[in-house]
Amino acid sequence: MKSPFGRRWIARVRGEEAIDLKLNACIEGYNNLIGTFGLPQTQQRYMSENIPKRKAAKNFSITDDWVSIANGLLKKGREMEAAGLKELDKGAVSLITSLDALVVQLNEPNVYYYSKAYEGDNFVKREAADAGLHAAFERSTIDMA
Repeated sequence: MKSPFGRRWIARVRGEEAIDLKLNACIEGYNNLIGTFGLPQTQQRYMSENIPKRKAAKNFSITDDWVSIANGLLKKGREMEAAGLKELDKGAVSLITSLDALVVQLNEPNVYYYSKAYEGDNFVKREAADAGLHAAFERSTIDMA
């Protein structure tokens, strides 16, 4: 007896599953990016520290954790093959590229802050890199929209 599920049906189901998996990864990544600890809150927290006017008297740290997790999920979704999602891939490439740059810039100061090197130079090193981080936040926010 012949199976009621022919090769076309199986191929269609596999194609739909691939689309679902890709969309789920991208949606989960984007939700993490816009969520409670995502890009907007990370940016707000960093901006509120006002690095150019900051003094070394107070502890400070910034983390890229949620942004990095979101970016990883977006990359995972981008790498998955699924028919008919070229526009999604195009937007994902732009966002992933800007988030990659942001994550690097958010990671750079971690050693500086955790080692409290800012106490010795009164944030001079961070002030020099502050404008670049502002630009990375702005680019990521534009690409996220």
